[in-house]
Amino acid sequence: MKIAIFSDVHSNLPALEAVLRDIDEQKVDARVCLGDTVGYNASPSECLERVRTVSDTVIQGNHDLYSATDEDLSDFNPVAGAGVEYSRKNLSPAQKDWLRSLPLVKAEGDHVYVHASLYSPEDWIYVSSPLEAILHFREQKTPVAFCGHTHRPLVWYLDNEQPLDTLRPRERMKLDQPGRYLVNVGSVGQVRDGDPRACYVIYEPEKRALHYRRVEYSITTAQREILAAGLPPFLAMRLQAGM
Repeated sequence: MKIAIFSDVHSNLPALEAVLRDIDEQKVDARVCLGDTVGYNASPSECLERVRTVSDTVIQGNHDLYSATDEDLSDFNPVAGAGVEYSRKNLSPAQKDWLRSLPLVKAEGDHVYVHASLYSPEDWIYVSSPLEAILHFREQKTPVAFCGHTHRPLVWYLDNEQPLDTLRPRERMKLDQPGRYLVNVGSVGQVRDGDPRACYVIYEPEKRALHYRRVEYSITTAQREILAAGLPPFLAMRLQAGM
C-alpha cells in the first residue's frame, strides 16, 4: 500500500494541482491531508474543494479552524492574519462547517496523523526544538507519526536507549529501527526550508518505507494571484525564496 501524505496547502492552487498530478503518477492507494488547506494565499475555496474531493483523510490545522470561525487573531502576525481574513471572506458557510468538523488526530495501523503535535494538539504547538519533540513523543504510541505545521520537512527519531536524533529528509528512507519516528512532511503551498518546490511524502506501511517528493510548480502564477487578490506582497515574495 502507498499513502500520499501532504500538508499546509495554504490556498496555493498552482502548487496543489502540481502535487496532485505527481501523486497520480505515483499510483498511490490513499491520500491524506494534514491540515492548513486554507490561509495565506489566494485560492482558499478552490483548494478546499480539491482537497475534500481527492483526500481519504483530512486533519484540521490552525488556519483551517481560524478561517472557519470568528476567533480572535491577536496571536497571528499581520501577514498570517491577512490570509485568514481573506479566507474567511472567500469560504462559504458550508465550507466553514466542513473545516470545523475535521478531526485533530487520526490513528491508522502503525501510524498516526496530526497537524502540529500530539502533545495538546488543540494548542498548535510547533515541533521545531528537542523539547517540543520530546513532549510530542510522550504522547506518541505508534511507531510512526506524521505532522506538518512548521512547513519544514524533517524526521525526528527517538529510541529510549539513545538521545533524540533528527534525520535529514531524503528521497528514500527506511523507518524500520525499533524506536519511534515523527515525520514532518513539509508543505505544499509555502515551504520554508529554502527550497521553493512543493513538498510531500509517500509512505508504504508494509515496508516502513518513506519517500520525500519535491515538485516544481508555477510560482509566478501563484504570485500573480496573491497580488491580484490584494494580499500582502511579502506572501508572494516568500514563495520564490522558499522561506
